[in-house]
Amino acid sequence: MKAFALEVAKKTDDLVQKKNPAVADTLARALSVNGDARGAADTQRRAIALAKSNPRSAGMVSDLQKHLDEYEAATSAAKPE
Repeated sequence: MKAFALEVAKKTDDLVQKKNPAVADTLARALSVNGDARGAADTQRRAIALAKSNPRSAGMVSDLQKHLDEYEAATSAAKPE
């Protein structure tokens, strides 16, 4: 089911031409759940940039940043010391 959710999120992101911060946020979550913390962090950064560039989405930025913090923590935890 997780792989299916990831596939749907990827296709939806493509359909909106990678320009919707909510869809990018969903894709980032799907990537994270599927074990791709680095991809999740990169996608979440795009979601934040999109939200900042659109006044209608500006209210999302703090939540999007919280998600990015989670993905970056997971990326750091996965790095060997």
